[in-house]
Amino acid sequence: MSDLSIAILIVGCLCCLAFRGGSRLKRYRSRLVRSGVLLGVATLLPLYFLFAWNRPVLSQLIPWSGLIVLGNWLPLWACFFLGSYMATDSVSLVRRRLLCGLTLLLIGYSVAAPRLGAAPVCQQQTDDQGLVFQTTPYTCSAACAASILRLHGIAATEGEMAELCLTRSGTHWMGLFRGLKLKTRDTEWTVVAQEYSEDALNAMTEPGILALNIDTSRFESDVDHGFSGRTGHSVVYLGRSPGDGTVVFDPAPDFGLEDWFHTTRQSVRDGVILRLVPRSNSMVQAEPIRARVNRLLQRRRLATGLATGLAQAP
Repeated sequence: MSDLSIAILIVGCLCCLAFRGGSRLKRYRSRLVRSGVLLGVATLLPLYFLFAWNRPVLSQLIPWSGLIVLGNWLPLWACFFLGSYMATDSVSLVRRRLLCGLTLLLIGYSVAAPRLGAAPVCQQQTDDQGLVFQTTPYTCSAACAASILRLHGIAATEGEMAELCLTRSGTHWMGLFRGLKLKTRDTEWTVVAQEYSEDALNAMTEPGILALNIDTSRFESDVDHGFSGRTGHSVVYLGRSPGDGTVVFDPAPDFGLEDWFHTTRQSVRDGVILRLVPRSNSMVQAEPIRARVNRLLQRRRLATGLATGLAQAP
């Protein structure tokens, strides 16, 4: 059984318990007690939205590849209140059953949604060692996942990661977390996720994936930034560059290795950073990764120097 099937089964069992808990509220004769329990459960919902919903903190609470399913707690609240509603006598049984059936259909869809659809068909790339460019408009995250894995000595392709990361018309960061978790399962590495911020970016000493939402309105009108404000974009962070620059690999075919300065970084509305870290603190794995990154940057410097020389040639 796959990790997603197990996660759906777990959520299904928890939903049944939540439904039963809501339906058993009727046993309390005190209306004040029933109202207090309902109010307490309802109060937890906005707290979930404020502090956990779609936030990397969920990956710390549930560090498993099925996070994209298990991190959705809304069905639990829905089932609890649905159980309470079904236990009431103030609404006709037909109406209660109709609403219950429709709600359960919506709950089932929300839980199973990550498994629906198919990943984009990616083109085969001949270079199986270097950084991976995206070959479809939707696979920037899958290409970044393959690239970061290769930097850590783990073979991966864009198409493989599109499947594992549940890429459809884009890739949710929890899907990206899943793909990296599955690929590092039998390796010396594991995956961590954290909120994007300038401080978190400045503290990074190793490569990582930046899954970002970009506010394109912050760019000047004549800047060809290449971002879409409607969807997020992922790049691979490689290190710092002179002049407060950040070296990233943008998997879009027209970009590649480039420097992001303050103008670009300030356009980031929010995002998630995903990194591979050693499972054991005693492991020493940084040197091979730095060597791979340095080779990439050296090639870039040579290519830039060659292009500059050709441009200046008479």
